[in-house]
This record gives sequence, C-alpha cells and structure tokens, in this order.
Amino acid sequence: MRSDFIGDCARFHELPEAVCAAQFLVPSLTRDQLDEVIRKPVTQAGATIDADLVERLLTTAAPK
Repeated sequence: MRSDFIGDCARFHELPEAVCAAQFLVPSLTRDQLDEVIRKPVTQAGATIDADLVERLLTTAAPK
C-alpha cells in the first residue's frame, strides 16, 4: 500500500494496525520511479510493454 493512502485506513477500526502488521508500506514515488516500477519487471521477464499502456498507467497512478 502506498503510504499516502494509509490515512484513509484510519476510518476503519483496527485496519491501520492490520495493514502495518501485514504489509510493507511503499513511499510515494515520483513519475520516473513509477515508470521504472512498471517497465523493469516486464524487461526482466523478457517481455515488452506498449508505450501507450505505460503512459496510461503513469497518468492514472502518478500523484496529482
């Protein structure tokens, strides 16, 4: 879970504690870091990913 969403968990009883106990919190990533997170595993698997798909994912996931 991205750290910028953990605050939303506070609305639910004991959810922040459960998330912290079971998950690794990922800090907010820059657009360049998100690009690497998307592309690197695909490349390491010997596959390719369409540039338009990467752009759409970045546009959707990048912090506003």
